[in-house]
Amino acid sequence: MITSEYQIVLCDPNISVAQAYSFAFQATSAMSILAAHSDGNTLIEFLKHQSCDLLISEIHLGNTTIFDVAVLLTELDIHPRIVVFTEQLSEHHLERSVTQGFHGYLLKSQPLQEITESLRQIVRNRPVFPHEQEGRIYYFDPKHTRYKLKPGRRWNDLSIRQVEVLKQLALGLSVKEIAKTMHLSPKSIDSHKYRIMHKLDIHDRVELARFAIRNHLTEP
Repeated sequence: MITSEYQIVLCDPNISVAQAYSFAFQATSAMSILAAHSDGNTLIEFLKHQSCDLLISEIHLGNTTIFDVAVLLTELDIHPRIVVFTEQLSEHHLERSVTQGFHGYLLKSQPLQEITESLRQIVRNRPVFPHEQEGRIYYFDPKHTRYKLKPGRRWNDLSIRQVEVLKQLALGLSVKEIAKTMHLSPKSIDSHKYRIMHKLDIHDRVELARFAIRNHLTEP
């Protein structure tokens, strides 16, 4: 059972959603909800002054993402267990979650009882990720009590900057437009584009766009 020893923070771009889940989790599992936030920047400021054990968050948080928030928290030596709590299943986001050492990836469409049971496992240091992707995208390493990506996963080979370039390409921007947006030279963008195609083994821009769309990279 989750007790009040565990301080939990929820974050969702819709503060009403964050608050609603806070009430639901408290009512069904006796969780101690420390706070609910709707913006990544205010979340970081809050966690600078108040520690929490479990951070349950949607992916997109205002002008940032939970992945960027996690990087900044690590730099600040703040290390809560992080659980993605989102609407859609995205292979790209799953891989990012595993790569960055998150403790879970849960869907809002799951029954509330199933969600709270997963959170119970997570606070016992047993990460929870969608079972249907296990063995294909990632596997559980019992020795280190964490999930790891399977060798050869193509997303794992892309840098964060290359992912952003791929997203812009999929949206139909030219190399010059991407260079202006990312404050880089066209030569640098061309170099990233070449490396992306080589790593993904995709050598056609249309196929690159399809790959990005399948993995929800073109979503706002």
